[in-house]
Amino acid sequence: MEYAARYKKKYLVLYRAPEGGPSPAQMMVNSTPEQMKAGMAAWQSWQDKAGGAIAEMGAPVDHLHTVTASGSTAGRSTVTGYSLLEAASMEDALRVIEGHPHLHVPAAEIDVFEAVPMPGLEVG
Repeated sequence: MEYAARYKKKYLVLYRAPEGGPSPAQMMVNSTPEQMKAGMAAWQSWQDKAGGAIAEMGAPVDHLHTVTASGSTAGRSTVTGYSLLEAASMEDALRVIEGHPHLHVPAAEIDVFEAVPMPGLEVG
């Protein structure tokens, strides 16, 4: 049986903010309780709308280290968070992202990647 017929497809959603802006940790430290409450309410509203399409709500990310064969280096990225979705198609995944609260951040972007099953490995 085809993968798509047995499972919903999985999508990695990466939230990006403009380079040089505050990190997610800085944003949280500098937010007032009212701003935090309003921000969480917007995310909760999106979560309610997305329903079962959210496989994992995800989290903000910070403190990047790039790893190579010769070690790791601290760095900075425009990626500020992630979520994992399940949907029947990219079009369905993109519909889930419509109106996402992250897009209220000036110059913010959202990348949506379709996970490609690896032959010979169990899909779970």
